[in-house]
Amino acid sequence: MYELHRLIEKLQERKMEFEYKYAEEDDLVKVKKSLNQRLVTLNDMMVDDPTNEALIFEYSFCQEEADRITARLEEIRKKYSTRDAKIEKYEKLINYDLQEMYSYLDLMKQFSIDDKLQQAMQDALKSLDENITKLNELQQE
Repeated sequence: MYELHRLIEKLQERKMEFEYKYAEEDDLVKVKKSLNQRLVTLNDMMVDDPTNEALIFEYSFCQEEADRITARLEEIRKKYSTRDAKIEKYEKLINYDLQEMYSYLDLMKQFSIDDKLQQAMQDALKSLDENITKLNELQQE
């Protein structure tokens, strides 16, 4: 069982690395939002105490980080600005998820986990894969 858990952890680590490349925009938007909220808070605090060097330093740091993130977001948005680039991005994510599910099924077979559960998951995964393919074909018509 330890071996199974270790293999699953490796698969999840690879997935996180893969998704980071494609989910970076969403993560950066969240960070930028937090930084902007902190900048507002710091600005309010600096109105009360304009000579506080710690506040000035933190405000400057947050502002620089917000600017850096804004520039990175612009790069990412340019990269995925076209409809085709967005479609390609999500197709890659879907295909990766499908491959991950097939890997889990292979692990279930390798470790002799319930045959009925394996078959049910395999059927559902096959159906999902076929339906996604049909949907893609219809969207391209």
